[in-house]
Amino acid sequence: MFSKTDIGSGKIETTLVAMALVAACGGGGGTPTSPSLTTPPNTVTITSSGLEPRDLRVAVGTQTRFVNNDTRPHEIRSNPHPTHGDCPEINDLSTLQPGQSGLTRAFTREIACGYHDNLDDTNRAWRGQIIVGGASAISERDLYTY
Repeated sequence: MFSKTDIGSGKIETTLVAMALVAACGGGGGTPTSPSLTTPPNTVTITSSGLEPRDLRVAVGTQTRFVNNDTRPHEIRSNPHPTHGDCPEINDLSTLQPGQSGLTRAFTREIACGYHDNLDDTNRAWRGQIIVGGASAISERDLYTY
């Protein structure tokens, strides 16, 4: 690999440094790894028949995206109606026009957040819950009674 004249010429040192860099970078053959992708926020889709999913469990510190795939606007607000005080993280959503989406603020505590469409607050199709962390889900009876 090296001759006697290579000693002291810097070729050996350069080769060793290059080999160390290749080893440190995981160089060599094999399949390259893909960079890790961040997981998109949890999503609730609004359709003409209701919410999908109606109940969504998320981790503390995450946001939820609402996507309006319906043909009419929706205004998602926290329960209870009309004060909307249980989960202010949800109330920052603007009215979603057809085709629009919006993000809640990050949920900072374990809680079950019931929500509804403020533009049609008596319609059960537009009611759901975001269950944050290890919180217990809201019972069916309590979700529809506020």
